[in-house]
Amino acid sequence: MPRTALALLLLVPLAARAMPASDVPAQIHPAPPLSTGSPSPADNVLLDLAVVPTELVRYDVAGQQLPGAFLLGTWANLASRSMVGGNVRMVASFRFDLDTAVTQKEQNAFNPYLQPTNYSLFAAYVEASLPAGFELRVGRQFHADVADYLAFDGGNLDWSIPKTPFSVELYGGLRSAFAIATGQLGSSLYQLDGVQQETSAQPVAGAVLRWRSGSSGALAIAVPHRAEAEVGFRWSWRTDAQLVDPTLPSWPETTAQELIASAGGDLGPVHLFGAGAYELVLQTIMNAQATASIGLDRLFGWISKSAFAGDTLSLGYQRYRPVFALDSIFNYFSINPYDEYAATLGVWAFGRLRLDLRGFTRWYTSATTDRTGNVLSFAPGPQSANGGRLSSVFAHGPWQLDAFCDGETGAIGTRLVVDGGTRVRLGDAFELFARVSGARFDIAQTPTQTGTSFGFAVGGTWHLPANANLSLIVQETLNPFTPSTPSVFAVADLARWL
Repeated sequence: MPRTALALLLLVPLAARAMPASDVPAQIHPAPPLSTGSPSPADNVLLDLAVVPTELVRYDVAGQQLPGAFLLGTWANLASRSMVGGNVRMVASFRFDLDTAVTQKEQNAFNPYLQPTNYSLFAAYVEASLPAGFELRVGRQFHADVADYLAFDGGNLDWSIPKTPFSVELYGGLRSAFAIATGQLGSSLYQLDGVQQETSAQPVAGAVLRWRSGSSGALAIAVPHRAEAEVGFRWSWRTDAQLVDPTLPSWPETTAQELIASAGGDLGPVHLFGAGAYELVLQTIMNAQATASIGLDRLFGWISKSAFAGDTLSLGYQRYRPVFALDSIFNYFSINPYDEYAATLGVWAFGRLRLDLRGFTRWYTSATTDRTGNVLSFAPGPQSANGGRLSSVFAHGPWQLDAFCDGETGAIGTRLVVDGGTRVRLGDAFELFARVSGARFDIAQTPTQTGTSFGFAVGGTWHLPANANLSLIVQETLNPFTPSTPSVFAVADLARWL
């Protein structure tokens, strides 16, 4: 993994927890909804900037420590409601890295991931509200559903059909190509897992039909409670046949044909939701899930509605089989399919303490198969895993505390993560925060990666007038593989300030 990518993976999670949501890059935190009228001057531009200087400790293959290196990473997000007009928005997210750990030999190898400077364009698109219920987005963008999380260069057209409860979404573009996935304008977010990126562009096209209750018009369906459903289809293919397996039934072009569906609604006091994804080429279920949730005040309201207000109970099931692009080598090395059963209970205590408890049991399919369904091997060891998570949030006056404990043991090994943090407001202008994390991993398949990691972060935020914030965060991460990785975040949140 490139040092810049590794550093960002280590730095961003704690920063995202310590910073407001608007500081998270645009591909994670969506831009605000489109404006339907003339925005005020103070609501025109959202701009977030972050500068992340980090000292990296490096080791050679023999485990000897090398001279320290310095990496300076930055990211910026720009979102505007009215760059062109009241119904047009421009969104961009990019990152720049300066890495002094890169040697001259690495620079001469022309590896785009080992250069003293790197910059990546995560997202850059223009979105507009058009007459007759149309929404148009053009540029570098993302699409997520129950089957996959896509990044592509192209267009997206969404049409809310007037006087009906239906809407149609059409999207398409280039999902993978050398200019998109690699190089100075690329990002690993655009790489297809286990697929050589340089050989060919991979176009993608999809369509989604949605229905929502509560709409008016001649085709509206009367239902007693809220409900919604959608069905979609997506097709990806290559523009060459260099890497695609000729034994696949659709060789040489198709790399994915996915059918996606979901539905949810209220059945009396219970909210039901189900979703699934089916790979048509492999004729296999990629993902199937169902949940049922209910407010405990609906069950025990006859005792006391106020005592159970906000308390919830949820039961869920998921069948999951990892499926990658049909020309991906990852299809040979992915985890076995599994069935998971889970229950989640959320309660309020003492009016200020929120507790959420989740438990699950997961059963793996014992046979490992190739992409055409032929059995390759049977995995040894336990074929089940059990685990759970307990999280809590407590708020009182200017103080807020939160913590969680997450653990799992079984077929994959043993994992335990403990994390806790606090923040306190000092009047209206200042806020201090701190966070401590610890993790223990014992992975059966890779015993050399067993170990314990520890990290902490402290910082503060200065809330300036005119909706601007300045934050400073100091972080340290310790583990057996990189004993020390100190870093400092300096974040300027200029949301609505410009």
